[in-house]
Amino acid sequence: MPTPTPARPPRGLLAPRALGALTALGFLAACSAEGDQPLLDAAENAARERDTDNAVLTLATVYGDRWEDYAALCPEAPRDLVARALGVEEDDLPELRQDENALLRIRGSEVKAEVHPAEAFLLCSGQDAPAYRLTEATVSVKDNRELSPQNSDWWLTATGTEPLVPRSSA
Repeated sequence: MPTPTPARPPRGLLAPRALGALTALGFLAACSAEGDQPLLDAAENAARERDTDNAVLTLATVYGDRWEDYAALCPEAPRDLVARALGVEEDDLPELRQDENALLRIRGSEVKAEVHPAEAFLLCSGQDAPAYRLTEATVSVKDNRELSPQNSDWWLTATGTEPLVPRSSA
């Protein structure tokens, strides 16, 4: 006995289904795409979800598991020394203005920089070296938006850090 073939939907219904599937795929791709400032986005989401001014974020949750190393880069850091300490090319590090700082994600020789205006997210508080490696999987982020006077909306307070260059090199 031959296997019956399923009835095809009328031609007019096929296009909307395909369009719906493509729209859903596009939405999923957009949701999984990395934003310009994932750390800032994660801090703001954590602040909305919790009623506290401190949030603990896991870097792998924010950025995914592909990154091996994280570092903070302050504007006064000598890029050549930081690049040498990280084992990357100097040209791969961002050139920061005096009012910016950056979180670097590193995997081998690949570097991605997330540059923040210091007034939005402070990674360089003055007590840290001009560039430092984050040595722990989690970081604490403090919401300063309610403080007065306010010098930054958010402030990264990492417990595990390792200087990449001595402060005297800056």
